[in-house]
Amino acid sequence: MKILGSQESLIEFPGHLSYVIFIAGCNFRCPFCYVPHLVLPEKYEKQEGMEQEKILKEIKERKNFIDAVCITGGEPTIHPQLFAFLKKIKKLNIKVRLETNGSNPEAIEKLMQENLIDSVALDIKNCREKYNKTCGAVVKIEDIEKTVEIIKNSNLDYELRTTLVPGFHNEDDIKKIARWLFKDKRKIKLYVLNQFRTDLPEEKTINPEFIKKGNYPYIKLEKIKTELEKTGYFEKIKIRGEKY
Repeated sequence: MKILGSQESLIEFPGHLSYVIFIAGCNFRCPFCYVPHLVLPEKYEKQEGMEQEKILKEIKERKNFIDAVCITGGEPTIHPQLFAFLKKIKKLNIKVRLETNGSNPEAIEKLMQENLIDSVALDIKNCREKYNKTCGAVVKIEDIEKTVEIIKNSNLDYELRTTLVPGFHNEDDIKKIARWLFKDKRKIKLYVLNQFRTDLPEEKTINPEFIKKGNYPYIKLEKIKTELEKTGYFEKIKIRGEKY
C-alpha cells in the first residue's frame, strides 16, 4: 500500500478539520477522474511513497488540532494492508472517514465490524445502465448495491454522492439513481451533488477533454436538487460546487 500524500482539509470531511491521506491504486478508470497520479500505475509507480510510521507520527503531533483522519485514493479498500494501518490510527483515539467507490462491500463491512471507521463517503458513479461506461471498468453492480445496503443499515455517519459530468449524466440519470438508492424504501441520510471541477490543469484529469466540455452551472444543480427533494427519498441533499 503506497501513500502518496497527506494534507489538512476542511473539505474532505465536512464539519471537521481532517488529516487526509492519499493512497495510490484504483480498480476504476473514470475518464473524468481528478487524480490520475493516484490511479494510473504508470504515474504512481514512479513516485516515492511516504512511510506509514511518519504518517502516524504526524497524526499524533496534530491530535490537538485535527478532528479526524480521512482515507482516500485511488480506492483504499483494494489494499489488504489498510486494516493494519487503520488499527494503528484508531489506537490514537481519532475518528476515521473512508472515501470509497463501493466495489468491495466485504472489506467495508469488515472495517465496520472491527470499528475501524466512523464515517463513509460513497461515490455513486451513475445509474445502473451507465455504470460501466462511467467507471471505465467492468463493475459488479451487485457489489455496489450491497455496499449501499451495508452503509444505509449501519449507525455510521455517511454520505452518498455523485459528480455530475456533462456527457455522462443528465436529469433522467439522476432520477434513476434516486429510485435505485431508495429501492429498499429506506431514506438516504445525505446525498451530495458534486459539481464537476473545470478549474484544474488538463493534466489533472485522465481525459482532459472533459475539462474542455465544462460543467453544469450551479443553477442547474439547484433545479435537480429541488426535483430530488420532491421524491421524499432523502433526508438531506446538498450541492458542492461554485455558485458563480
